[in-house]
Amino acid sequence: MAGLIGGNGIKRVVQCGHYVGFSSLMFGFLMRSMGQQCSVYSVDIDQSVTDYTNSWLDRAELTKYVKLAVNDSAAANNVSDAAAWLGGAPQMVLIDSSHQYAHTLRELDLWYDHLAPGGFLLMHDVSIFAQQYDADKAGGVMSAVNEWCQRRQIQPMLINRFAQDGIDANDLVYKDGCGMGIIQKSWS
Repeated sequence: MAGLIGGNGIKRVVQCGHYVGFSSLMFGFLMRSMGQQCSVYSVDIDQSVTDYTNSWLDRAELTKYVKLAVNDSAAANNVSDAAAWLGGAPQMVLIDSSHQYAHTLRELDLWYDHLAPGGFLLMHDVSIFAQQYDADKAGGVMSAVNEWCQRRQIQPMLINRFAQDGIDANDLVYKDGCGMGIIQKSWS
């Protein structure tokens, strides 16, 4: 992800789901190296993990680069809050929050419509293996992305979508058996 962001000068990123913040720290270090303040807006529903993550961002002196919010990542008010912090529409949105089918549909509807033209939606957990993380057993992120893209007539790239129990991640070229989905917003 560092190559995608750094190599293309992406400076407005929304992260849906930061949990305890490792990726938020990595985003912050990257944006600091690029000289891009107010460049990452990250939202998670859990106050305690947000407090924990904020303490690490503060220690690393990254709060000028990353803003954390406590909210449902599919809540509409995130769009204006993110745009205000970022200084414009997000150029990239990473969805890695609830892993639930219905919630992922709401996130896709919300964030795609407010993504900058040509921007990227990245979704973690798009594999067969990751469907087990959907507590409602409705198919998880993979099913939501497939349905949403079919409805919108958008072609996603689902890396490792075929990964399931019994596949050794060491045998995969992209080592994450949970998979990664990529959608690029068209200019029209």
